[in-house]
Amino acid sequence: MRFSSLTRVDEELRTKAAEVDAEQAKAGKKTYDSEDVSHRPGICARIVGSPLFDIIFACLILTNAVFIGVEVQYGLDNGEDHWVFQAGRNIYTVLFSFELFVRLGAQRKDFFCGEDRRWNCLDSVIVFASWWEVAVEIQLLLSPDGTDSTFAGITGIRTLRIIRITRLVKVARLARVLRFVMALRTLTQSILYTLKSLIWAMVLLLLIVYSFGILFTQVVNDAFESEEVNLSEFEREMGLRYFGNLWRAMTALYMSIAGGVSWEQVLDPLQAISWVWVLMYIFYIAFSSLAVLNVVTGVFCQSAIESAQSDHDMVIQSILNNKEAHIEKIKMLFTEIDAAESGVITFQMFQERIMSQEVKTYFESIDLDVWDAWTFFKLLDMDAGGAVEIEEFLLGCLRLRGNAKAMDIAKLCHDQTWLIREQARRLADP
Repeated sequence: MRFSSLTRVDEELRTKAAEVDAEQAKAGKKTYDSEDVSHRPGICARIVGSPLFDIIFACLILTNAVFIGVEVQYGLDNGEDHWVFQAGRNIYTVLFSFELFVRLGAQRKDFFCGEDRRWNCLDSVIVFASWWEVAVEIQLLLSPDGTDSTFAGITGIRTLRIIRITRLVKVARLARVLRFVMALRTLTQSILYTLKSLIWAMVLLLLIVYSFGILFTQVVNDAFESEEVNLSEFEREMGLRYFGNLWRAMTALYMSIAGGVSWEQVLDPLQAISWVWVLMYIFYIAFSSLAVLNVVTGVFCQSAIESAQSDHDMVIQSILNNKEAHIEKIKMLFTEIDAAESGVITFQMFQERIMSQEVKTYFESIDLDVWDAWTFFKLLDMDAGGAVEIEEFLLGCLRLRGNAKAMDIAKLCHDQTWLIREQARRLADP
């Protein structure tokens, strides 16, 4: 009967895996050598893939936003367009067109089908609007009086200014270019993710304002027609202003909870009619402000949290930041235990320092519960050399902190299953 140990079987599996990997690498090399050179990334793909490309056009996007602001203010102050702004607009149009065509050459069919298709469509619309603006300006220059244009049904200089303002949307692309700024990324992603909740919150608020608006409009207008209710001229004026029709009533009710109008002014006509409607108005304010708006705020917060948790890049960045923080704490802990600065930790050094409150606090900060010094030391000393080096201490603490990992449990189950199967086979053999 041949005796097999778990270590020996593991080495055999590792050797077999290495042989399969070598065969796959050999086959892959043949396939790569047989491929055409045209499949390699082209010049457009290399340009777009460069970080310098994103940085340059991020600066252009920002300067373009500042340029448009200065242009608008200059037009308001002087009432005319300077040739410098015309030249600047044309330069930005050419540069953004170059960016668009380079991205189109790099992404090809993925330009309108890939993960960046929305940004690409936005860029296409903005570049088209910019060239449309250039064409209209040329038409204006070629027109007899220089003040009118019939290009594409557009007339007047004012339409050109509206087209220029649309290019400010280009600034929104900074959220993609500056994705390494996690605070900005979190805000933009959360705002976009809560748009669906915002729509339903507006629908809910509209229904509430509509219901109470019908009630107060009917009450106030009935009071105007009734001879039993004596309203002063001021109260009648306030009633007409805030409850003269359904639209005014809905506007006044919304402004009451949004801080746009004083309660005292809205309450004047209701107070003159009956104290019952005053209580009804106060109930509306309490219900909308304390119940509805707080619930809506909670839904928005929950949506923002879910957005942050579902963002793959943000999750990875959070894990990396958390791991880096733990590594720094573990290095400080190693330095605290290795007071002699010998570069290694012996069991005696570890046992002496483990009982100190400072070391215990360090271990608790990285989610490690060391209840047995010798057991923990053995788990750290992976090479069984009798001392723990900085690499062993770092990897061991990262591996042992927190609860048991799913991979550790799966490995334990796998080894246990092999031992049971091997033991049964040995017992079955004569």
